[in-house]
Amino acid sequence: MVPYLPPELTDHIIDYLHTDSRSLAACALTCRQWLPASRYHRFGHIMLQIHTCMKFAWLLEASPELARAVRSIKLHNLLYVVRAWNNVSLEFLGALTAVTELTLDNMRMAGGVHRAFLRTLPALRELTLRDCWFETLHDFAALLSSFQNLEYVSISLLIGLTYAVEPPLPSLPPGLHTIELAELVWDRIPALALLNWLKDIPNPRTILTLSCNVMWEVWPTEVLLDIFGSHLQHFEFVVKSEASLDSVLGKDGFSLSGLPCLRSFALRLYVATMCVRQNRDLLWIPKLLAQLRSPRLHQVTLSLHIDDMQDLSALASENAVRKLSRASYADLTALGWESICETVAREDFSSLQKFVIEGKGPTSFLEAYIEREYPDLHQRGVIAFA
Repeated sequence: MVPYLPPELTDHIIDYLHTDSRSLAACALTCRQWLPASRYHRFGHIMLQIHTCMKFAWLLEASPELARAVRSIKLHNLLYVVRAWNNVSLEFLGALTAVTELTLDNMRMAGGVHRAFLRTLPALRELTLRDCWFETLHDFAALLSSFQNLEYVSISLLIGLTYAVEPPLPSLPPGLHTIELAELVWDRIPALALLNWLKDIPNPRTILTLSCNVMWEVWPTEVLLDIFGSHLQHFEFVVKSEASLDSVLGKDGFSLSGLPCLRSFALRLYVATMCVRQNRDLLWIPKLLAQLRSPRLHQVTLSLHIDDMQDLSALASENAVRKLSRASYADLTALGWESICETVAREDFSSLQKFVIEGKGPTSFLEAYIEREYPDLHQRGVIAFA
């Protein structure tokens, strides 16, 4: 007699195979009892390109029940915003009623492609747009507003968005609470129109999490903080600039002081220079931290990416472009720790539970340095390494 295993146990075993497509396929063919768990992992996250869309549509047509297993879908284009998607049928999107996450990568969102996503994916909660092209700002706004259950949106390198006169823009979804703006080239899009649209959100207090990426201009971040800063709980500030931070962040009195409800703050700097005491860009780290004025702040994360002069591998490449990498913990002793220590010791930092430092290499050198030079900070026990 073949021993019987309860479904709870076989499902748990199949869970361990979630990254093994071949084993999941074998499990799906073993017996009906194993089929739901196998499909849950095999089809839970789908990535489609132009040549695989039709095959996936045929699969859904043959087995409509598969649509309930798809929870995350990514449409990816290898070539830069080509028009080839105009010849691809996306009608299968209407069957994906369980999808909660959508990523569009390198997509030209115009014509039939744009219309295919409107009024579909009713359960969508997270939307990520990378290198996507929209003909107008209205098309972009219409896409976001069509997902009424949307909670999170991430936008990077948005292009197109002509400066044509636009009809009134639809409102953002009412449940949206997280906006991530990464590497937007503000001088190539109708920035003021986009920011005014965000400003007209019915209830700005619903936006609790914001991520801003600065390359050349800091003023859009200032506008966003004026809109959402008074109630933001989580803020990530990323600076990726080839110019000096004085010329970028020193404009118009930029400040992080208007964030009274902040609970977590992440500062990520990418500077094409070395992590040495003579580097004036490093002075912005304690300066920005000192601007924070939130008695609720419980976590600060600091990440510094620099030009690693010891890594010569990039010199062998065709363009010899150095890649920025995390600073070593040993090099991070060059930061203005005296000013950082004074800031963390302030009364409005009394709720701080973690000061996370992201770096590479052994942590012992930096840990010993802080313990020796700033014993009060070390004894507080908030320093963590990641």
